[in-house]
This record gives sequence, structure tokens and C-alpha cells, in this order.
Amino acid sequence: MLALRRQLSLVCLVCALVVHHSAAFAQEEAAAPSAAAIQRAIKNLGHDDYPVREAASKELWSWGTTVEAALQQAALSTDAEIRLRAKTILEKFELGITPDSPPEYEMLITAFRQNTIDEKQTTLHQLINEKKIKLAFKLARAESDPSQRDSLLSSASRQAQRYVPDLLVNDEIDEAESILESIEMTLDPSLERLTAMLLVSGRLPDRLKRAEEQLARAPSFATAKRLVYLRRASGDLVGAADLAGKHQLHYYQRAILIENNDWKGAAALQQEMFKVPNLAAETLAFGAALHFFAGDEPAVEFRLQTLREIAPEQLSKHWDAAEAHLVCERHEQALQLLATCTPGAASLLHELRFDYARSQQLAGVTKESVLDDAWFGNLVDGGLVATQKTLPRGEFARNIAKQLHYLGERERARQVLAVMRKAAELDKSGQLWPVVIQTSIYCGDRQQALADLNVALGRPNITPSAMFRAMYDQPQDAVLAELLYARLGTEDEQRRLSLATMDQVFGPIGMPDEMRGPINAQIVETIEPFMGTPDHRQLKLGELMLKLGDRQQARRWFEAASSSYSDALVRLGDLAREERDWPVAIKHYRAAADKLPVLPLPRFLLSYSLLQNGETDEAKQQQRRASLAALSPVGRLALAGQLKERGLFAEATEQARIVELTANPTVQYPTLAAGHLRGNLVFQQSPAVAAEVWQRWLLSQLVGVNNYTQFDHYLTDPEVIHRNRGRALLAAGKTDLALAEVKRVLAIIPGNVRVLEEFVPLLERAGREKEASELLESVARRYEQVIRDYPQTSNHRRELALLFARCNRRRDEALALAQAAVKLEEQTALNHDALAEIHFLRGEQGAAISAGQRAAAIERNNPKYRERLAQWEKGPAK
Repeated sequence: MLALRRQLSLVCLVCALVVHHSAAFAQEEAAAPSAAAIQRAIKNLGHDDYPVREAASKELWSWGTTVEAALQQAALSTDAEIRLRAKTILEKFELGITPDSPPEYEMLITAFRQNTIDEKQTTLHQLINEKKIKLAFKLARAESDPSQRDSLLSSASRQAQRYVPDLLVNDEIDEAESILESIEMTLDPSLERLTAMLLVSGRLPDRLKRAEEQLARAPSFATAKRLVYLRRASGDLVGAADLAGKHQLHYYQRAILIENNDWKGAAALQQEMFKVPNLAAETLAFGAALHFFAGDEPAVEFRLQTLREIAPEQLSKHWDAAEAHLVCERHEQALQLLATCTPGAASLLHELRFDYARSQQLAGVTKESVLDDAWFGNLVDGGLVATQKTLPRGEFARNIAKQLHYLGERERARQVLAVMRKAAELDKSGQLWPVVIQTSIYCGDRQQALADLNVALGRPNITPSAMFRAMYDQPQDAVLAELLYARLGTEDEQRRLSLATMDQVFGPIGMPDEMRGPINAQIVETIEPFMGTPDHRQLKLGELMLKLGDRQQARRWFEAASSSYSDALVRLGDLAREERDWPVAIKHYRAAADKLPVLPLPRFLLSYSLLQNGETDEAKQQQRRASLAALSPVGRLALAGQLKERGLFAEATEQARIVELTANPTVQYPTLAAGHLRGNLVFQQSPAVAAEVWQRWLLSQLVGVNNYTQFDHYLTDPEVIHRNRGRALLAAGKTDLALAEVKRVLAIIPGNVRVLEEFVPLLERAGREKEASELLESVARRYEQVIRDYPQTSNHRRELALLFARCNRRRDEALALAQAAVKLEEQTALNHDALAEIHFLRGEQGAAISAGQRAAAIERNNPKYRERLAQWEKGPAK
């Protein structure tokens, strides 16, 4: 009962402090007393008269901590009265009690010191929940028992870390650092946040020096691990890896060696880490890849041979073995392994490698095959795939239908689609319908896709969002389409009309200009009831208005939502920023930052707009605060992505780099994901850097569940790595090495015309015309053979035509190929666009404009064709 009364009393004191105005903590200090006045007061502490002694104590106390040094000397006095009174005042200072503290604080200190450790924890948590963080830490630090003080500080720090971003955006960096440092410093999330804060705030050099001194003075695992993080963030990768190795942090050491592109060192460490016999398949795969990147072919082959030997033991080992062979660019062996465990994946990769016969063979498709229900039933339904799920029969059939259509076998593709549609109608789960919708789109029949969507939405057990994601490539479009669908009508005939209207808004075909006004008016009238009530849908409807091209209506909807949602204020700021109306952009971004101060995006956009408006000093301050607020690496990676979406590439690159330097080096997400994003941002100006970060990303696919969700990336990512490396080597004048990289690209994807379109002109300028011609002719022969095998393919004619034209070869033949492609598929915008480009390169501007107009008319909603048409109309560069 006594403990309960004591706790209740303490809670009352806490409540009194919470309501106390914060200004009580910030009163201006009194003017500093003179040295003579201090010495006189200290002497009076031992005066014979009690009133004089009391007055001296009160006077010294009123001067606060400015007299602390003098009191410490007085505490050593030979006069017992002076010693006692000096120590009494000093004890209050040690407890954090000063003359400007509220009266309740001294009472709280006294009560707090009498409580049990559990009661003290409760008090601290209550103070932190009320955002009285400084007070909570004062209490914890005032604890006299060292072990209890450490426990209280650790507990308070864990509780208070959610308020660290608040402290940082208010420039209370000391308090934020104190909280972060009090959390368990062997935990990666704590180290990530602390390191990021030190890097962004500019404190890293000083704290790095302190940590080095501390480790030398009192070595400990916690200090060593912190120092690994700090060295790495400072750019000292060699020192960080060395320290990690000395303290048995081998996974960190390996990761940092890989970051430093020390593949030989990483491969050697991998061997030291795993000396036991009968290694797991995944470990063998990772080791093989490390040796492959290090250039040690015998070591690679030894591990891959072992993987091939153990693969039959278990289906999952087949996948690990196949994945390792793909990363190590042993494609034929990889495809043999995939054919056993995942024939659907093997089929897709054969297609990408221009081996259509083997691709179709895995699906049981030959020239004589009857593509009926029996064929569909015999397709392999399942097998291990990258996401550890099964490859459904429907997705295998979709890929085959898509391939057949691409090859010009349109009737056979429609047969596959008909079989799939029939299976979907019999499937009560509804899971096949999204695949059917996608297949209709891939087969070039958008009207059929709309009909499939209409049927699917009328069935039970259907999730509309899955259907709209299948219909529209962009996730945002799928969300908006589903929202609009719910308003336009979902019953029978009305549903069919609604879907047709939506596809005019979100689909590539679009609508004629004369229809745009009436349709926009219909949609506005339909959604108007949402304007009356604040609702998150107002944000989406604002986005819908932007999709319709009506910025005025979009503003109206965003303004309606702005009182409730900071996102609406950000979108209003975005509109102003796009129009370069910097004062208005600043107003909206500032309002969003004030509404949710710890969100980094509004503050970052505010800083950008301030800078554009010439307000440099505040711009720098706001950018620093925004970068500090993005404390967690996951949050910072999200910020980088949001900045990239808005075209702020330099800013996005900087944030991604901070994640790479400060996040846990042993994990794929967010550390390597940030590197992958940075590669996408810098590959034009820094292709070598892009190749390095993408190679690390490729390696990470071999660990745990970090697998590609799309099989084609096992070919396209190595292709991009070699292509960028070749670009960097060519720029450095290392033509032979660059040529070798181009050949590796073609060994991965033999029909890669894009790499030739880029490198043939570059090689010619480097004086390597013969090699450039040989590469081009080898790829051209592949295309010509496919055209002979599949006479109805327009796609291969188009791609070969562009290759010839862009490389300034056989331009008459290029024109004939492009014209034939248009004749085969007149409703394909890509074919008309290619024909326009070839006419343009031949100097036939009028014909180029005519073909470009046709492409833009076929896909009215595709801005690419409008931009290309503008290029043809503008004429050749002067």
C-alpha cells in the first residue's frame, strides 16, 4: 500500500510537470556575478550569524551553475559549515536541479530517488510518452547507483528513440545523439541510425576519432562494432573490413570487402568461413559467384560441378544450382537444370536467348501440336521458382501465347488464349482471370482484354484490385481505375460501358480529342459527391484529374483534402513546382512540413523550392533537417525513391548513397537496394559505378529468399553490368576490353540489338570498323533466320530495320523491313514509329511525320509517340 501511494504521488508530480509551461526551463540566466562577489558569499557560508549564512546559500544558489567551480573548491574547505553548504548546492546541480527549474522538479527528484527500479522505469516511460524527454534523461542520469543508472538510461533511450526525428528537425542534435548512444550499441538498427545522424550532421570525423581512442584505451566488442560502422561511413572500407575481421565479424568483413570490389579477398574469406564438408547448396552457389567475379575459373568450376552432383537430391538444390550457373554465366548448364526443376522458367530464358524451338518444346509446342484442353492440362503446373512459390500452369501458358504472338503466330496464340479462358471459367477461385486479361493484352487485343475484365468482375470470389493490376501496367493507374469503376457503375451493361470509359482514360489507345471534354465532364459529375466530406479518396480523385489533364480540377480536389492530409499539400506543392511558381510551392510544402514535421519529403521539397527562389540559407537548413529526419535506412531509401519520381536525381542519388554508407552491410534491403537505385541514377555519367553496384545486387540474389521475382533478370542484369562496364572501358580508351564486354553481352542475349545500336558507332569511331561489322552481321543473321522460320513476325523485321538504320547500314533494306512490319501489323504503334524514325534518318521528313502521326493516333495516351512526332516535325539538329 505504501508503494502504491508513493507511485500515485509520483504520478501526480509528473502530471504537474507536464502541464508546467516549457518556458520555465528556458528563463534567461542572471548576469554572472563577479569573482569578488562569489568569494564574499562563500566566506559568508561560515559566518557566525545564521541569517548571514542562509542569505549566502540563497545567493550562491541563485547564481546557478556559473559558481559550480567555486563551490567545488569550497567543498574542500577546512570550515565544516562551508563544506556542508557547498556540497548541498552541488548535489542539486548533479541532480539537474537549477534555480530556473519548476518547483515540482525538486519534489519529483526527491520522490524518484526513493522509488524502486520498476517504479522509476514507469515514471520515465510516462515522461517520455508526454514528450518530456530531457526531463526523463535528467532523472535517469541523476541516479546514484551506476548499474541502475545504466539500466534506466538504456530503457529510456529505447522508449525515446521514436522522438529522435522530432529532436533532429528542431536542431536538438546533442539530445538526439545522447538517446541514440544510450541504446544497445551492438544492435544494427541502433548503429545504423547513429551513424546516419553523425554523417549527415557533420559530426562523424570527431566521433570516429573518439571511438578509435576508446577502442585503444578500453577494447570491447561494442566499441569495435561501432567503429566498423563509423570507418565504413567515412569511406575507410579497408580499415572497416580489417577491424571486422579482427573481432570475428566475418559476415560484415565479407560484405565490406565486396563493397570495396575486393572479390579475391571476399572469395578467400568465404573459404575460411566455410571449411566444413558437405556445404549447403546455397553456400556453394555464393562461393562460386565470388570466385567468378574474382576471375578464378578453376574454383568456379569445382563448386558448380559439386552443385550439379548434389542437385538431384532435392528440388530446391536444383534451383540453387541453376541460379549459380546463371550468375556465373554458364547458361546451357543452367537451362538444363531449370528444365528439371522449373520448365516454365527455362522456357522463358530460352526465348530471351532466341532459341524459340527449345522454348516451345518445353511447353509441348511444335508445328504439329494441337493447342487444346489436353495440351493445357499437360503443361507442368509448378516447380520451384525464384519467390519459392510455384509457377502456375496459367502463367506458363501466358508466356507461350505471348511468344507465339510476338513471332507472328497470332492464330496459335489465340488458341492458347481460348484454352486459358475456358479454364478460367471453370476455375471457381478466380485466380486465372488476371492471367487471361494479361494474355489478351500481350496478344494485341485490348478489346478482348476489356471483355475478359468485364466477365471476371461479374464473377464471385473476384478481387477487383487484382483484375485492374492485370489490366494496367502502372500501379497508380490500377488504383485509380478501381476507384473510378466503383463510381461509374458495376452492374451488367453499365459495367461494360464503365470499363470502356476507363480504358480511354488509362489505356494506351486513349480517346479522340472531341470525346475528351464530355468524358471528363461525366467523370467530374460522377465523383462530385466526394467533395463534401473529407476523405482519402479525394487525394486519388485529384490524381485522376491529373490523369485527365485537368490541373485546375486536380488543385480543387487536393485543396479539399489538404486540411486532413499532408500528402494533399505535397501534391499542391508539386503542381506549383512543376509550374516553377516557387512562392506557392514554398507555401504548400511548408504547410505540409508543419503538419507532420518529421516527414522528410515535404521538408526536402521545401528546401529545393527555397533554393530555386534564391533563399539559400534557409534552403540549406531545411535540407539538413530533412536529411536528419530520414533517420532509418528504410525511410531514407523511400525518400530517395520519392525524389527520383519527381526528377530530383542528384538529391535522390545523395540519399541513396547515405543508405549505402550507413546501413547494415550484410543485408540486401535496404543497403544493396539503395546501391541498385543509385546505379539507375548514375549509369549515364558513371557507368563503371553502376556496373559495380549492380554486380553486388546480382550476387545478393543467391542468399536466402533474395531471389529475382522475374526470371528474365538473371539474363538482363548481367547484360546491363557488362554493357556499362564496356561503356566505361571504351571511354577510358581500353577498346579491346570494351569489345570483350560487348561479346559477353551477346553471349548472354544473342539477339541484343540495343547494345549494338550503342556500340557499333562507338567502335567505329575508335577505329574498330571490322569488329563492329562482324558483331552486327552475326546478330543480323540471327534475325534473318527467325524471319525465315516465322514469316509473319513483324517484331523481328522492325528490330532488324532499326538496327540497320541506327548503325547506318543497309538503309534501303531497313526501310523495306519496316514497311513490311507495318503491313503485317498495321495497328501496332511501334511499327509506325520505327518506320517514322527510318524515314527521318534517310532525310525523308514528310514521310517521317506521316508515320509518326499514325503512331501517335494509335496510342493517344502514350506520351512517347507525341514526343517522337515533335522530334520529326522539328527536323534534324543543326
